[in-house]
Amino acid sequence: DPLLSCSMRDGGLSEIDLCCFESPGGVIMQTQLWNPYKGPKDSFTIHGLWPDKCDGSWEQFCDRSTQIPFSRTFDLRSVIRDQFNETLLLDYMNEYWKDFSRDDSNLWKHEFNKHGTCVSTIQPPCYQKKDNSSKGSSRGVFEENEIIEKEYLRYQNAIDYFKVTINLFRKLPTYEWLKEDGIIPSGVKTYTRDEISQSLNKHFGSNVYFSCRGRKLNEIWYYFNSYGSILQQNFTSIDTLTNYDNRCPATGIIYPVK
Repeated sequence: DPLLSCSMRDGGLSEIDLCCFESPGGVIMQTQLWNPYKGPKDSFTIHGLWPDKCDGSWEQFCDRSTQIPFSRTFDLRSVIRDQFNETLLLDYMNEYWKDFSRDDSNLWKHEFNKHGTCVSTIQPPCYQKKDNSSKGSSRGVFEENEIIEKEYLRYQNAIDYFKVTINLFRKLPTYEWLKEDGIIPSGVKTYTRDEISQSLNKHFGSNVYFSCRGRKLNEIWYYFNSYGSILQQNFTSIDTLTNYDNRCPATGIIYPVK
C-alpha cells in the first residue's frame, strides 16, 4: 500500500523510493485566487500546487535542469497542444489558470519552475521505473487509467503537474461552497471572517486558510497529504499549517463582484 506523506521520520527516509513517497514536500497545497478582473464570474481561479515540507516550510526552484524556459520565444501552449496533444487541458488552463497582469502561460511556467520542480514523485528518473505501478497513474477529468510512458519525454512532468493541479482544483469548488452558505459576491453586502471560515471548513472537512488584500477576499489555501505519488491523485485533507494572521478583518470583508 502507498505510504502517506509526512508519516515517516527523516531517519526512515533513506530506504524509501521518493518516486513513490512525496518528500520533503509532503504537504500538498492547492491554492486559489479571487480576481475581480480575471476568470469566470462564478469561479475562483488557480494559483498553483505547492509541495510544502511537513513543518510548513518549503523549498523552491529545486531543479533548474527541468525548468520550463521563461523566455518570450518559448511557446508553452504549443508544447501542451502539439507535443502532448492535450487540447482539453490547455482549454481548461486558458479559462481557469489566470495571471493577474501578464500572459497566463508565464504564471504556468513560474508555478512549475518554482514549485513543480520540488515534487519528488514527478522527477524525470521516476518515469524510467520498470514497474509502472510504482509511479501510479495520472487519472482524472482529462485522463482515465493513464499509464505513464516508461521513457521520459521532455516536459512530461510539467504536463502531469498541470493535470494534477487542475484535477484537484475541480474537486474544490470554492465559489459553490460559499454560495451554498449565502456568501456571494456583492457590491453592498460584506461578510465576517467567521462566516467564511465556517463555510470553507465545513465543506472541505479540515481547517482552511484564506487571506485578504485589505478588506477584499483574495486567496484560499487547501492543505493535503498524499498517498504515494501525486500522480495517483490520492489526497487526504488536513488542517492548514499556516499559523500567521490570515490578513482578513474580523468583519466587513468584501467579496467583490467580477
